[in-house]
Amino acid sequence: MVRNAPFFFYLRTMKHNFKLEPINHYYYNIETNYRYSSVTQALELIKKPFNYKNVIDGLITLYERFNVWYKACTESTDPEDYFRIARLYYTYKNKRRPIDTRQNFLGESYNLYKKIEDYESIEELVNELESIEKRDPCTFSKVIYTKGFCQNYTPKEIRKLWQDVTDVANIYGTLIHAITEEWFKIRGDGLTQHDITVEIISLFKELQEFIEKQLNNPEYKANHCIFTEYIINSKLPDYKDHVMGSFINLKPDLGIKATSEVILHTSKYQLCGMTDTKIDYDNILFGIEDNKTNKQFTFENEYGNYLKAPFDMYQECDAVLYRLQMSIYARMVELEQQKKKCRDMWIAYYDRYKSSFERIDVDYTRDEAETLLEMNYNHMKKIWQMWSNFKAVKEAPEEHRRHLMGILHKKNEYMIQEDISKSERLEKTLEFCEQYKSW
Repeated sequence: MVRNAPFFFYLRTMKHNFKLEPINHYYYNIETNYRYSSVTQALELIKKPFNYKNVIDGLITLYERFNVWYKACTESTDPEDYFRIARLYYTYKNKRRPIDTRQNFLGESYNLYKKIEDYESIEELVNELESIEKRDPCTFSKVIYTKGFCQNYTPKEIRKLWQDVTDVANIYGTLIHAITEEWFKIRGDGLTQHDITVEIISLFKELQEFIEKQLNNPEYKANHCIFTEYIINSKLPDYKDHVMGSFINLKPDLGIKATSEVILHTSKYQLCGMTDTKIDYDNILFGIEDNKTNKQFTFENEYGNYLKAPFDMYQECDAVLYRLQMSIYARMVELEQQKKKCRDMWIAYYDRYKSSFERIDVDYTRDEAETLLEMNYNHMKKIWQMWSNFKAVKEAPEEHRRHLMGILHKKNEYMIQEDISKSERLEKTLEFCEQYKSW
């Protein structure tokens, strides 16, 4: 059993051997079995909570309005025409319109888009959206929340679709990571480029089977394109060689030592994180490299959303969050190996639409990393102190107390989400405690 202790009880002199528990995604020291917080968890502190219920309710309302308008405009019930027009609308409805749609209000010019009900015909809507598509085409397919002619998904089905889209992306991303990691093993462990590890074979098969399952789901007929984007139209050896070759074309400087899948940590702030590659250029300078396989790499937030203070000057997007993530990695190395200095950080972004890697250099922002490390440590310290005083923890048998605190620690997202009331937080906490009454 992995033990859990308040962060302020940890010793900086402990041995630093860490492992990732992959199912529940937490780190622990294999010498002491104490859990550590994660960099991912630290980043959640500055991200605004995603209100699933409000978003899903909004989507359902939006689709209901579109369906009422669509049926009023045509007698056709052809699902393929409906899917095509619905996808066009939901892909481009928020894109910039021609200049004649702008209107002035109090001296300022605004884009006042028409409501769907204001379009007199399907032809009028399609002509406008196709002109936008021609000018500014979307490079990837967007999910539409309909399973048949004017048949919307239920809230439960929307969540299931989101999970399936996330799962296929994760399997695909893990496959790309495994192939690039194997390249490092070829360099250091004596593998030949034609060897294929069991993990890569398993992931390749899992991806194929998962896609096939979704394509056979009749409720996903309108969203087949979301899953077919991940189909690999080549044999595994050829695909592996292609991915490796694309990564090699970045001509990375791998210094005197490059280590893949490195778990970094800081004893001072009780935090762990895993970087794809740590590069030692010499005995002092090092670099941090991470592989990313997002559908798109964003430099701004599509909806104009910003992070929480003190990072509220930044939009919540990939470029900002990855910079903070990697800066924390670099700072952890400097804190544990005080002679070390970060020389550079960069992302190997695999663009599956171009079928190639792209190098994105990232600025090291040491002061921002230190700020977030301090924020997370103070936040977790308060949570642990609270759990230590919690009645259910106090009354638990000694041999189970730390494990229960770990369960509560794992569920501390309820302490982060500002849109959850205190009573709801307490109720959810009691639910978790209820599971551990019968020791």
